[in-house]
Amino acid sequence: MKRQDLLLRLRSILISIVFIVIVLLAVILLVPKWIGRGSLIKQEKGLEEAVEALEDKNLKLKQEKDALENDPVYLEKIARDELGLKRADEIIYKFEDE
Repeated sequence: MKRQDLLLRLRSILISIVFIVIVLLAVILLVPKWIGRGSLIKQEKGLEEAVEALEDKNLKLKQEKDALENDPVYLEKIARDELGLKRADEIIYKFEDE
């Protein structure tokens, strides 16, 4: 009887040790992946924000392109403000600030 009790006790200890080893291996293997996943989620969020900013910029550029092609008032404004152009019958006066 004592031998059977001893064997049962050893068997339960062995099962406990195997279970603990399996849990430890799972923790050792999975924790770095969970940490890496958090990093990837942050990176994905940053990339999504960058894509959104680029899409906004692209939309503004398309609107400006459309305005330059189809809006003569806007085209004239750009020509005057950015290129310093004038009409043939105009004289431009520039005043210097004191």
